[in-house]
Amino acid sequence: STEKMGTGMNVQRRLIAVHHADCPWRPADLEQRDGRVLRQGNENPEVEILRYVTEGTFDVYKWQKVEEKAAFIYQLRAGTQQGREIEDFGEAALSFAEVKALASGDSRVIERAQLAMEVEQLGRLRDSHSTSLVRARRELASNEASLERAERRLPALQEAASKMVDTAGAAFHAHTPDGQHLTERAAYGDWIVATLTQTPNDDDRLIPLGTLGGIDIKGRINGNNMDFRVEGNHHPARGVPLEREHWRIATKLETMIAQIPQLVENTENTIAYAQSMIPVLQQQLGTTGFDQEHEYQTKTARLTEINQALEATAADEAEAAKVNVATSAGSDSVEHRPRFDHPVRDEAVHPIRT
Repeated sequence: STEKMGTGMNVQRRLIAVHHADCPWRPADLEQRDGRVLRQGNENPEVEILRYVTEGTFDVYKWQKVEEKAAFIYQLRAGTQQGREIEDFGEAALSFAEVKALASGDSRVIERAQLAMEVEQLGRLRDSHSTSLVRARRELASNEASLERAERRLPALQEAASKMVDTAGAAFHAHTPDGQHLTERAAYGDWIVATLTQTPNDDDRLIPLGTLGGIDIKGRINGNNMDFRVEGNHHPARGVPLEREHWRIATKLETMIAQIPQLVENTENTIAYAQSMIPVLQQQLGTTGFDQEHEYQTKTARLTEINQALEATAADEAEAAKVNVATSAGSDSVEHRPRFDHPVRDEAVHPIRT
């Protein structure tokens, strides 16, 4: 048995075959049985695993349940389960009518089991198809928006990249809007802080701060911090502290300018990817029908028909059983009284007087 020899039994050295005379309720029990012979240390080059099933018996149902459990366990481990709900296989049970049908070889029960499995599989594929269409619509909208945004930004990025001038090391130079030419990072940082703190800015606009390395710079005061925007770079620098060493402000701006070539490349890649994906997604959405819809509807209808037929059969048998019980109970309650051929005369009873 599985309990006695299915787990932890080291008899694999000369085992040649495993015979499954019955079917357990759990796939793990089958694995443990097979593990007695499919085990390191077995000296046989080949082994046999034999399973015995009697057609038209309860064996069919048990093997079906084990198959369903094993399939679900595999999907759970592989992360391929599509549905949000699963059947509880913990208590496998059949109605009395189904057990009787299996024992008598009723082909409808076997057909129903097969159809139920196929309808469930087709239903998952159908749900997956619907989910893929929703995802495709979302991805199409996202790619179209990304393409529009990238195509709008690319010209400004390319223009900014063409204007860049090296400011590394001693080559640093910045030009202020009032015509000053500053060659020290600290001096440019001092000028930026002074300009932003002294310029009225009630409408919170970005104030021009000249050019650095050929690129236009703008900024504003934001509380105790500063915000900066560099020409071409659509990622602004926010929250730069006012009390920071001023030369670090110039270094921060140089870093933002140095990102422009990479932003050009990233934007071009975004455009290329979106242009390649949009036709694919449009084609996918062009064929919105589920390829196996007819098969799903046909098998679902047949499954419903079989279920109704089996329910009707079960109801008829239950009604017949009630009639038999009632007939049996009625015959048992008949009183057996003696028969008289002549009427019986009642005799008066008189009290005896003393």
